[in-house]
Amino acid sequence: MIRLSVAKIVNEARRSLWQGPEPPSAPRNLALGAASPYPAPMRRVTTWLVCAVFGLTALCAAPQAALAKPKIEWSKVEVPESDGSARIAKFLKQALEQAARKANFGKKAKSVTLSARVVELKTEQHGDVLRVSCTMMGRVVGAASAKSKISFGGSPSTRDELEKQVLTMVANGLVARLAQIARAEEAK
Repeated sequence: MIRLSVAKIVNEARRSLWQGPEPPSAPRNLALGAASPYPAPMRRVTTWLVCAVFGLTALCAAPQAALAKPKIEWSKVEVPESDGSARIAKFLKQALEQAARKANFGKKAKSVTLSARVVELKTEQHGDVLRVSCTMMGRVVGAASAKSKISFGGSPSTRDELEKQVLTMVANGLVARLAQIARAEEAK
């Protein structure tokens, strides 16, 4: 019997929330509080709308200096002449630009000019293992230089993929160090 009355009270509460307020002459259960003038789904929509407005306001009101990134320019990217040097140079430029987009060069500088030069790119096959080694030098124009060297081994059947992987890794390492140098120069 007690269980039936609790279920009845809960059902009445649900019905009053979904159907809106009852007429003023109807008796109210004080334990449930006053019924809202809006049904529950309307309150959820209003709450989400208010949250969305405040969230968008916070995003749009962010200072431009916090969002600003300096423009990265590559003055030159040099690759030694060999078989496929044009293909390697094209891929290296893409890898350097992609690494530069991810790197933090600081916020104060409007632009940063960089240069890169592949000192050595060699492939050696020992048995069934192909080893690709790459050494690259980079420089922030008007500041210090950096050097990155990586050697990586793999299957001889995947030579092009292995070269791309090595070039990507050496480019990421070099750009990270150049970004650190640029931030240090900015702090001076």
